[in-house]
This record gives sequence, C-alpha cells and structure tokens, in this order.
Amino acid sequence: MWKYNIIQFLNNHPELTENGIESNREDPRYKEQRVNLYQSLDEIEMCNDWLDRFYVASKHKKDETSSYALKHYVENYFKKYIPNGAFVTAYMMKYYDYETVKYDPNLFVKVQPKLLERQRFLYHN
Repeated sequence: MWKYNIIQFLNNHPELTENGIESNREDPRYKEQRVNLYQSLDEIEMCNDWLDRFYVASKHKKDETSSYALKHYVENYFKKYIPNGAFVTAYMMKYYDYETVKYDPNLFVKVQPKLLERQRFLYHN
C-alpha cells in the first residue's frame, strides 16, 4: 500500500527526479532521471522511516538545513546510497514546510532531532 502512495505522489509531482527537483523538463536526461526515481521506491520508504524515527518539523530558523545534507545522514544510517530525489520525495510527502530555490534540486527545510532518539542516532554506527 505504501508504494502505491509513493507512485501516486510521483504521478502528481512531475518536477521530481532522482536528482531532486528538476525545473527544466526539456533536459534530455529528465526522462531517464524520472524513471530512476520510480525505481527508488525502497529508498523513498527508507527516507520516510528515517524521518519518522529521528526528526520532527520545526519553525525555528536555527533548524534550517538542506535536503541534500540530510540525505547523507540517511545513507550513513542505512549504509546505502540514497538518491537526493528519494529524500526530497519522502520529505515532501510528509507535508512539512519547505522552501525551494529556482534551478536548485534541493529543498530547504526546518527540522529538529527527536530528543529521545538523538543519542541512538549518533551512536548507531
């Protein structure tokens, strides 16, 4: 059921590719990158699970970061490559606030670690 929800979300957001947000759909690589994102459903689920486990939305400017930085934490946690677009998709599906910048594939987000999980995350290695 969850993968069906991801596919529906991707169908409604043609700007999403494996690289993140693509503002130029005329780029010859767009279709390939879009297909690659559809092949990353497991990674999108991993990002969603990671967000649920370790982070909550924030309204504070001090908690601002980029989706690209956070996706590296997911990679470290699961010891697996995660496409930037997989993290962007998972984050957008949560309906947390985010900002975009034209021609930038990343989201700019405000999240903070869940207090009880912070120690477990830091020492998961």
